[in-house]
Amino acid sequence: MDDLLLELDTLLRGVRPDYCQRLLPGLADDELHLCLDLEGSFTGNPGQLVRFWHDDAQRPIEAPDLEAWLRWYLASVREAADERDDPSQPVDVEFGAPSIPGYPIRTSAEAG
Repeated sequence: MDDLLLELDTLLRGVRPDYCQRLLPGLADDELHLCLDLEGSFTGNPGQLVRFWHDDAQRPIEAPDLEAWLRWYLASVREAADERDDPSQPVDVEFGAPSIPGYPIRTSAEAG
């Protein structure tokens, strides 16, 4: 996984906007992005998922890696599907903070 993250970071260097050089935006809900952190900002753990909103200094780490987040999301989809009154209706899962033990880790991009 580390080799893959390094290659991604190298390929995308200079392509991403200056305000998120170390983050690879992936999933979005309006202006809020869940980004793959290629450098391991704040914790030194590359591959973690960081919630990012351009105008907000808060950068909570939502999951230790993409797999943990996907497992949480799949469980949320299953739960929402089971709770529907009408199985023909689409499943609606809020793109909120996952309930992964130990997360989110509160961080901020503000200096000092």
